[in-house]
Amino acid sequence: VVLLGAAPMVVHEETKSIKAMGWILAVSVLSPLVVGLAAICYSWLRHYRPEKSFGIFLCHHKGGAGSLCRLLKLVVAKHSKTE
Repeated sequence: VVLLGAAPMVVHEETKSIKAMGWILAVSVLSPLVVGLAAICYSWLRHYRPEKSFGIFLCHHKGGAGSLCRLLKLVVAKHSKTE
């Protein structure tokens, strides 16, 4: 299919024609391999570096700001992906 699509673009000089067809075939064969390798690397990266299990980290002093931190957590939870 690639050869049929590229045939009208080929010049009639034989040396340039062979060189052009070589490049067209090399790109059409190597492109899926590169995309497949990139997909495997991306899935490997996602497997070994999982997303954070939290969206925000709240820290407070136990005696003074516990209830304020709880209120802030409830407000932020409405606008965040955390559960």
